[in-house]
Amino acid sequence: MGADSQEARSSLLVSDDQMLTVVLVSGGLNGMLSTDEEFVETVRSTFEHNWDEGEEFSLRTPPLLRIRETLSEEFGEKVEDGFMTMLESMETVPGEEDELDEVTIALLVAANNQELLYEISKWGEDVGLASKATFSRTKTRLEDRDLFDTEKVPIEVGRPRLRLVLVPDDLEDVDAIAEQATAA
Repeated sequence: MGADSQEARSSLLVSDDQMLTVVLVSGGLNGMLSTDEEFVETVRSTFEHNWDEGEEFSLRTPPLLRIRETLSEEFGEKVEDGFMTMLESMETVPGEEDELDEVTIALLVAANNQELLYEISKWGEDVGLASKATFSRTKTRLEDRDLFDTEKVPIEVGRPRLRLVLVPDDLEDVDAIAEQATAA
């Protein structure tokens, strides 16, 4: 095999007493079955060993259920509902080809509910959605597109926090907001 070739690997279905290899031949799927007990056990134990010895891999993207639960816990059902409404209204997977991503949606919903930038970005970092820096850069981009503004909220010690305020008043026209948020 040359440097540009890839190792051919078929899908396997392994049960207690048989193994089926799925093979693509002439544009169609076919299967090769083995019921040889020793062979089936060897295949099973090899893959179980590889699985057990493999390194853990984190996808770094939190599950949607965790996002929903933590949004509801931290900010209430109204914020969670707004996030899910925007997410479900998108025709493509968020983040593809200038579509809204989860950070943009979270910021727009937070602005619609006049949440603090600090709180939504802290939530996003804690849940594993994105860093505070990503939230800050996205906020600046959305401000530059006149989607929302910020109001300073004084605190006892330190710099004031920024309250996000949606300029179009509410998220009822999700498509128009999405178009404006993703404009180049």
